[in-house]
Amino acid sequence: MRSPAPVHDDPGLQPERTQLAWVRTTLSFMAVGLLALRLGVTAGIDVSAIILVIVAVVVLVVANDARRHRRSVHGINQGVVEPATSAVLVVGGGMLLLELITLVLIVGARG
Repeated sequence: MRSPAPVHDDPGLQPERTQLAWVRTTLSFMAVGLLALRLGVTAGIDVSAIILVIVAVVVLVVANDARRHRRSVHGINQGVVEPATSAVLVVGGGMLLLELITLVLIVGARG
């Protein structure tokens, strides 16, 4: 059974807003990845690299979701909130890699 969510006194619900932002980011990443998959399949190119990037980034973001939320709540209670630098780097790096793969697919499809 899951442990209860940590409690905080933030009237603006900052950890919850941040968690929702990460969900939106993950959904956006998946949407771009699916468009790249479609482009690759249409061009007849092996899309296994795209699938690997999408799955890896989404799994990492979702797996760390509860930890980020707990850390935010703990930071609010302690008065010091640490940024999720590693998560930002993983998503940013994954997006950059996905964009490069998509660019290669576009250039490959045109000529």
